[in-house]
Amino acid sequence: MMVLRKSTAITVLLVSTVIFWAGASRAQSGQSVDSESTPAAQPPTVVSGHPFSAISFVMRVRNLPDGKQKFVRYDNFPFQIARDSQGRIRMQQVKAIWCPPPTTLIFQPCFMSAVFVFDPAERTITDWWEGDPEYYGHGIVIVRLTDEQVESLETSTSVFPEDRYHPDEAVARVSKEDLGEQMIEGVRARGIRTTVTYPAGYSGNPTSITSIHEVWISKEMRLIVRVVDGNPQGEETIAGLEHISLDPDMGAFDPPPGRKIWYDRKNPLNATWAIEYSRNWFVK
Repeated sequence: MMVLRKSTAITVLLVSTVIFWAGASRAQSGQSVDSESTPAAQPPTVVSGHPFSAISFVMRVRNLPDGKQKFVRYDNFPFQIARDSQGRIRMQQVKAIWCPPPTTLIFQPCFMSAVFVFDPAERTITDWWEGDPEYYGHGIVIVRLTDEQVESLETSTSVFPEDRYHPDEAVARVSKEDLGEQMIEGVRARGIRTTVTYPAGYSGNPTSITSIHEVWISKEMRLIVRVVDGNPQGEETIAGLEHISLDPDMGAFDPPPGRKIWYDRKNPLNATWAIEYSRNWFVK
């Protein structure tokens, strides 16, 4: 489900490739929702044999009367996630920081990427910066994790999070629809749409209000591929994965060569930022 206009998409891709690696219409099935349409609770595990890389995004769109959608804005800066066939996890977050140019002392904004790789077999986090090493250093830090940290990272990246969408069924009319399976950028996912209609007068609105909550899940890949929330006649928020590749660059899971490596075996708190950031793994 790509909703960007062609010119906007090209611009975004050109900018993104400096920093990152580098849909389809909703099904209109009227099937009822069965108990197998939502993922059951699962223990944390290493997801092996299903490599991929993708860009995770959250954007706002406006639904137009002619059925098209107009891009409004990104609600967060897109970031990169990847997994190799052995279950190693890679996440890359872009950060805007201040850096001086080479010849003056005047600081100006620039963008850098903070990268971490979680290796469940080695029980380590490896992190580094990608960008101009003149300002950001060449260092690579490898942190030995505690049992609790390993479990936290496995949970964040393998266990489907609870869907926090809970409409007020005492007031609203709620219906669920199984949208069946659909290929989204090469990944087979199953969609469930929840439609909620609030009556006129609710929260002071003069007319009834209808909203949807749509979730597309790939159980095989252990991924949430897309989530859509909003008003079909107004604005919607679309969170999802795009530029999905099932053949990621395996070299991207290894730190850049030629840099000094620090092994931190005694202070696992140095992995805290990566553990916190891993909670963004699943599209929500």
